[in-house]
Amino acid sequence: MSILLLAAAARGEESIRPPAVPLVACDPYFSIWSQADRLTDVATTHWTGKPHRLSSQITIDDKSFRVIGAEAAGISALQQKSVTVLPTRTIYQFASDQIALTLTFTTPNLPESIELLSWPVTYVTWSAKSVDGKAHRVSVTFEAAAEIAVNVPGQKTVWSTPAFEGLSTLSVGSESQTILGRSGDDLRID
Repeated sequence: MSILLLAAAARGEESIRPPAVPLVACDPYFSIWSQADRLTDVATTHWTGKPHRLSSQITIDDKSFRVIGAEAAGISALQQKSVTVLPTRTIYQFASDQIALTLTFTTPNLPESIELLSWPVTYVTWSAKSVDGKAHRVSVTFEAAAEIAVNVPGQKTVWSTPAFEGLSTLSVGSESQTILGRSGDDLRID
């Protein structure tokens, strides 16, 4: 069953608005949500409400727009048309006069594969197509704040730049990992 939020409202249909929209839903410790109707209205958070900021911008023919996050002052948000929440995916639709953009968060938590179920992985994909019949130069940036790798923002992190052909990457993790060193509800990945 899917929950079609903004698109249903635009058609005059009654819709369900979940209190938060899941983006990364690997497990209770690694879980990032949008607490707003539009992905560009507020910074993303952990399910406990602590900051776990993701941000993304799309550049269309040298003009940039925000698609994730409220930060980046002076950069307009690309118009969000809809959000669909499915069991393993959350799909956002955006549009401009030049392109239609689909942004999909996929967490492959499938019970038939215990190995895949244990991976703390969410795939983020962007798909753009021209709506005005013209060719456009489109590029995307995506950033995750180091706070998503630790329990509290003040913890020290370490980073590296693994090489993958065609990508600029950065790996961030906790400097000190205390395996099973904490318990309780208000915890994040460490």
